[in-house]
Amino acid sequence: MKNRIIILTVVVLLVTLTGCRRNIASDKRAQISDAVKNFNLVLAGNPEAKVFHNELKHFGLSLEGGSKFEWTEDPSMSDADFSISIDAEEFIKAGLDVNKLGGKTFTFQDATGETPKILVHNLNISDKSETYTNYGEALNNLINQIPDNLSSLKNDGYILNIGQGFQVHWNGDQRANKDIAFIINAEDLVSAGLDVNKLSGWIVPKNITSNDKGIKLLKVYYLK
Repeated sequence: MKNRIIILTVVVLLVTLTGCRRNIASDKRAQISDAVKNFNLVLAGNPEAKVFHNELKHFGLSLEGGSKFEWTEDPSMSDADFSISIDAEEFIKAGLDVNKLGGKTFTFQDATGETPKILVHNLNISDKSETYTNYGEALNNLINQIPDNLSSLKNDGYILNIGQGFQVHWNGDQRANKDIAFIINAEDLVSAGLDVNKLSGWIVPKNITSNDKGIKLLKVYYLK
C-alpha cells in the first residue's frame, strides 16, 4: 500500500510538472506570435523601409542614418541570423578608432558604393538549411529557436536580446507610433576611443539591476 501511494504521488508530480512546462511553452509561443504580429504592423506602416539583402539573403528594416535591423532568410547562409548595423561615421567623429576594435561585439565595414561606413553586430542561431518565405515567417521561426531571448515591456512593447548586451525594441499595438530602438553594448567602442558625450541622438541608459553592468547606448528610431 505504501509503495502504491509513493508511485501515485510520483505520477501526480510528473503530470503536474509536465502541465506547467506546457503552460509556460504555450505562453511563450503566444508572446512570440504577438511580438511578430506587432513587428509586422511596423513593416506594414513603413513599406518604404523594408529591404532585402540579396548577397546575405537577409530581410530587413532600414532606419534613419543608414542603420538597419536584419534577419536571415536561411540560417545556413552565414553566422548573421540576426544583425544590426549602425552608421560608424558619427562614432568615428566622437573619437572611435576602428583599428582598435577587437571584433568581439562589433565589426567595422568600410564604405562600399552606396553603403556608408557601418558598425555591425551579428547573432548566429543555427546552421540548419531552411528557407523562410517572407519577413514575418522568418522572424517568427528565428525567435522560436531562441524563445528566452524575447521579453515584453511593461509599457506595451517587446525586447529581443541579440547577444552580448545588444537589444532591439519595438512597440506593441497599443502605441500610435511604431518606433524601433537599439540598445548596444558600448564597452568595446569606449575602449577604442569613443567619447559617448560627443554623440548626438544616443543616450546612456541607466542599468536596471546591480548585475546589469557596463556601458550601453540607446537610440530610438521614430517610424509611422
